[in-house]
Amino acid sequence: MPEQNVDTLDLSALPFWQWDTSSAASESAPESILGLTLDSLLPVREVVPTIQRPSIFRHHALQPQHSTTMERTATGQPAWVFVSLMLLSGLLCLYYKIRKINILHALKSTIDSRALDRLTRDCNLNRGVVMVSMGLLMVGVVTLPAVRLLTPDASWYIYLATAALLGLLYIVRNGVVRWLGNVFECKQEVALYITSNYIYHLLEATVLAAGLYLHFYLPSGGMTVLIGLGVLLAVAFVMRLSRGAKIILTHSNTSKFYLFYYLCTVELIPALVALRAFMMQ
Repeated sequence: MPEQNVDTLDLSALPFWQWDTSSAASESAPESILGLTLDSLLPVREVVPTIQRPSIFRHHALQPQHSTTMERTATGQPAWVFVSLMLLSGLLCLYYKIRKINILHALKSTIDSRALDRLTRDCNLNRGVVMVSMGLLMVGVVTLPAVRLLTPDASWYIYLATAALLGLLYIVRNGVVRWLGNVFECKQEVALYITSNYIYHLLEATVLAAGLYLHFYLPSGGMTVLIGLGVLLAVAFVMRLSRGAKIILTHSNTSKFYLFYYLCTVELIPALVALRAFMMQ
């Protein structure tokens, strides 16, 4: 016989309640039971009232002078400084690569006239347009920290305008030196003197470009690095003048002595002006 399965439990007869999540809470319900089920076994958590405390800056001598938010002071370097430094470093590397200049040979040529002649001949540095790039690179590297120290809020176009002006003065200065050589009939000595200056300026620009990364982006000690670079420039300036004296005064002559006197004047005036500007700052 087939088994007859008849349930004897009537589920519809048992009481059943389900929490209605879609309906809004009753306005009459107390705040302490809002969001709690009626059949919860946990105790009701009382809502802590908001405590209002008096401000510690009320009736204080140092009252705020503004009612809006203040911008945080920027302590880092602007982006154009990094871009300019990278461009100058890239141009220096490109110049060394194109002219095939060995740094060790360049260092030796700063104290040896024969090494300077070999460097000029092997690297094809006989033209003035080729050598003036060394001086312009030096101007661009020196102008960058000078602008940041004298005018910290200057933008990139101020730097470009200052570098262009100083580059023009650098070219005029070399023109004055060549004119003095023509006046005193010492063209060969003056040409060798200018070539020696170009080599010094190229090496100084190389060292400065490497040191400025530490000056601008070293967390502490950036000013110490800048002072060290300034001392290095001063030593190179004295060595360059000594080398110029050796070149000009190789043959004892009254006219050449006066030529060296005028050349020292031309060299010292820009250095004294720059030193005066930094001392006033």
